Amino acid sequence: MTGLGAALLIGVVLDHRLTMLVGALGGFLSPVIGVMRSQRPSSWGVLVLAPVGGALAAVGGLLLVRMLADPELNLLGEVFLDNSWGAPAQPIALDESFRMISGRKRSVTV
Repeated sequence: MTGLGAALLIGVVLDHRLTMLVGALGGFLSPVIGVMRSQRPSSWGVLVLAPVGGALAAVGGLLLVRMLADPELNLLGEVFLDNSWGAPAQPIALDESFRMISGRKRSVTV
């Protein structure tokens, strides 16, 4: 319940609702795909809590990308700087949010 409240509060206050939605979708799909592939058994607890964790991790992932793309560090470059925390509705930012959570490999290199 606390995680859900934090996800809603972060989404509304920081205006990252779409990021949270994409992270929750990635958090839900990751264990579902694992169960469908019969890689590991899952319980309802995992399927219910994974979207909350995914939503929170998506925002954390965008903050991490923003930190690594900072001009002082310059590890990721300007493309990620322009498409991370400050522009959460950009396609690259949404792709980062979804792929960090779901564990899927990037199909297009930037």
